[in-house]
This record gives sequence, C-alpha cells and structure tokens, in this order.
Amino acid sequence: MAGVSEKTEVLTQQAPTLSVEPVLPKKDPSKFMRKKFRKRYVILPLLVAAAGLVAYKMTIGKAPVIPKVPVIPLERLTLSSQVNLNGMVESAHSTQVYSSLGNIVEQINVKVGDVVQAGDVLAQLDTTDINLSIAQQQAQMAQSARLSQLALESAQKAYDNIDEDLKSDTERSLVAAEQALKRAQRDYSDARMDMRDHEDDMNHADEMMYDAERKLDRARNTYRNAKEDYEKGKITAEEFDKAETAYEEALKEYNDLYDTYGGETTQYLKAYRSARLNYQSALEDRDLARKQAQREADGLQDSIEKARASADQTADRYALQRSQQQLADSTIVAPISGTITAVYAKEGAPGSGLLFVIEDVENLVVKTKIREYDVTTVREGMTAEIKSDATGDAVFDGEVQQIYPTAVKDSSGEVKSEGSVEFETDVALKSKDSGLRVGMNVRLNVIREQKKDVYAVPFDALSTNEDGETIVYVAMAGDENDEASAGKLFAQPVVVQTGLETDFLIEISGDGLESGANIISSAQGVTPGMEIQTENQLGTPDMPL
Repeated sequence: MAGVSEKTEVLTQQAPTLSVEPVLPKKDPSKFMRKKFRKRYVILPLLVAAAGLVAYKMTIGKAPVIPKVPVIPLERLTLSSQVNLNGMVESAHSTQVYSSLGNIVEQINVKVGDVVQAGDVLAQLDTTDINLSIAQQQAQMAQSARLSQLALESAQKAYDNIDEDLKSDTERSLVAAEQALKRAQRDYSDARMDMRDHEDDMNHADEMMYDAERKLDRARNTYRNAKEDYEKGKITAEEFDKAETAYEEALKEYNDLYDTYGGETTQYLKAYRSARLNYQSALEDRDLARKQAQREADGLQDSIEKARASADQTADRYALQRSQQQLADSTIVAPISGTITAVYAKEGAPGSGLLFVIEDVENLVVKTKIREYDVTTVREGMTAEIKSDATGDAVFDGEVQQIYPTAVKDSSGEVKSEGSVEFETDVALKSKDSGLRVGMNVRLNVIREQKKDVYAVPFDALSTNEDGETIVYVAMAGDENDEASAGKLFAQPVVVQTGLETDFLIEISGDGLESGANIISSAQGVTPGMEIQTENQLGTPDMPL
C-alpha cells in the first residue's frame, strides 16, 4: 500500500503542463499621449514596420513544435482496491456497572485508570438497614415455624384419634347411635312377632269390623236418602224415623264391635308401626352419626393441610433471599477484567444508577459506518489499514469483525431517510501497543481486493486504437541508424488488458510491457508514432529517460 501512495505522489508531481506564451500586460494608451504628440505620427509607423519584420523572420526560421508529454517508469506494484472510512476507537469489551439500591456509598476502592480483575470490589454501600431487615425476617420465620409445627401436630393428633375410633367403631356419637339402632331393631322385631302371634284374632276382628263397617255405611246412606225425601215430602215421618233408628242401631253395633276387637288389634298394629318407625329413625341417626364423624375427620384432615401450608415458608424464604441478594449487591464488584475509565460513584451519596465504567483497553475496536453502495463489496474478515492523526504516519492492522444487518436507525427506530443510508460496522484492531486510545478518531482503508507484483498506470494513460483495443503509449527512442529518427522519441502504442482498479491506478498486462518502460501518463492528444518529448527532457531528445 505504501508503494501505491508513493506512485500517487509521483503522478501528482508529473501531471502534464501546458506551454503557454507569456501575455504582456496591457498598457494604458493615455500614458503615451503627452505634449510631444507631434512626434507620434512618425514613431508609430516605424514601430509597426519593425514588428512586421521581426515576425516575418521568426516565422521563416521557426521549427515545428514537438509536444511535451508526462511519462512514468513502469514498475511492478502491490495494487489494492479499498473503501475509505472514518471511525472512532472503542473498547471491544465495555461494561457499565449499575446499582439499583439507594444505600449510601461508604467506600470507593478504585479510581480512573486502575486495572481491575473480575470480582474485585469497586465500592461498598451501607448495609445497616439490610442487616436489620434480614435479622427480623429470620426471627419471624423461626417463630412462624414453631407455631406452625404445633398446629400441625395438634391437628394430626386429633385426626389420628378420630380415624382410629372410626376404624375400631369406638367413636362416641357413632357408638350411641349404633346402640339406639340396636334397641329400636329389637323393639321392631318384638312388635312384629306380637303382631304375627295375634294374626288370627286380628283377621277375625278385621272381618267383624269390615261387616259392621259395611252395614253402617248402608244404614248411613239409607238415613241420608230418607232425610232428603222427608224434607221433600216424599215419605212420612214414620218412614224417616224407621231409617234413623236403623242407622243408630248400625252405629251402635259398629262401636260395640270396635270396643271389643278394635282396641286389641289396634294395640298390636300401633306397637308394630311405632317400632318400625323407631327403627327407621335409629337407622337414619346411625348413618347421620357416621357421616358427622367422617366430616369431622375430613375437617381435621383439612386442618392438617392448613397447618402444613402455614408451615410452608417458601414465600418468607423468597423475601429473605431478596434481602440477602440486596446485601450481596451492596458490595459492588467488577463483572469483567479491564481498566476503570469512569467513576460516577461518590462517597456519602446514594449508590444508585451508573457507578463505574470498565473497558478492555487492550482489545480495541473501531466503530465506523459503511455507505450503502459500498456495503455489498465489504465482507467480514477483510483486512483494514488504520491511521490516526495522533500517531502520525503509523499504519495499524485491522479486520472487519461485524457488519450490522440493518441500516442505522433514528431515535424512533426507523431507518434514516435523510442522506445516504449507512450500516454500522466494527473493525477489530489487530496491532498491539498501537498507542491508539478509546475515543480517538481514525481513518480506515478496508482492502476489498489486493494484487501483488502487477503493472499499474493512471487511468489517463489508457486510450483506444482503431480496432477498439485498449492501449497505452510507451516513449520509445528512434532508430540510431536512421538519420531521420535518430535521437528522437516517438509514442509507441502497446495493446494491454486491464484488471483491478483503485481510486487512482488501474492494473494492466500485455506482451509488450516490461519494467522500466516509460509510459505516457496522459494519452490525451497523443497519436501512434507521433514524435514527442518528455517534460523532463527540456527539449533535449538525446537525454536518457
């Protein structure tokens, strides 16, 4: 790359110049118009005649003008296609140390420029309130654990007791219900046996009562009909009295039979029915007692679960862990190794927000931006040359590390629409002990393509022949054996093929090229075979090139 820069300087110095006759300044005619105006009519014709004579002599004796052209010696160079960028040096690894606590800063252990290792203590915040909070939480947790354990043991004991009673049928209310059921079952069985023992009597009584009831029903119906007929005048009073007497006799007979049979048979039936009802009630009471005992057991089981839930100190442990984490965070440590480049913490002030900045100043990266029409030709891994005004002419090695996938965005998150779209790019600085520092502005040349040991000429050196082929002109000496060309220089065209292009030079190759050949650097106005002189010949054709 240094070779290209030197050649660029040579080309600039040897840029073609035009030979222009000097122009005399115009004189004010009034300066010649003085009091001696009579003599001007004589002097002016003489001057015109003299000037004509001189011009004639010069025209007759002047040789044809041989154009002077700039030339450069053809040399093999290292040619590079580059993208020129500007950037700023930053740390490859930078960390901002924050604290979310508002505790007062008690002590700061570092200053700007100190080198720290990961884990080193940078500052210490006040922990008085946090220690008190931790002690209080631990005491509350211990007390809660004891109370929860007692409640759990009590509930477990009560449950175990009732569960054992249920399994052994010794639960008090259930036992009483079972005993009442057994009594009711015995009474029900006895009443049923009594009823069966008097079944014949009851059947006879039922028949007698059935007949008496039928007879009473008939007498009652006859009486009711007779009463209606009597009231309507259909029958006599004697006939009505007869029907009434028959009804009264049937009713008396029914009551006499009920007194005789109904009381005894009803007694057994009532006793049976009463015993059956008592048995059913006792059975329901027993089932209810069993359900109540089970519900009590279930309730005690729920009490056990509640006691266990109360004994669970997960939430309290989380709160304690949070306080312990705050205690740990009160000791501000370096998350990475590097150099302290900024200290914002102040002793006696709240230690919240940004406290320190740590940067790896040994591993630097250049932050730059690539324009959209260059980004497609630059790839990660390409080498770069880095320079800075602060380090003079020193050139440092770099490597394209990352090209961001999206264009630079504005504060709203949208791609910037004004000006050329750019893509942020990181270029790693490979040279150690470069002297570059974080924040320095640098210039970068990203090498897209490079060729070594090739011929290159300025773009203006190229021309085209009649066949459309690309040519360059070589300043060639005439044949010494030819009197007409001896000691002269001529523009000799050489067909070439072009290759890699840079900002100032273009690669050429061809059979007629050789190192040291004098290439005409500006082919404008040059024709094949024309006689030329080089600018450094100063009109001496035989001067060595």
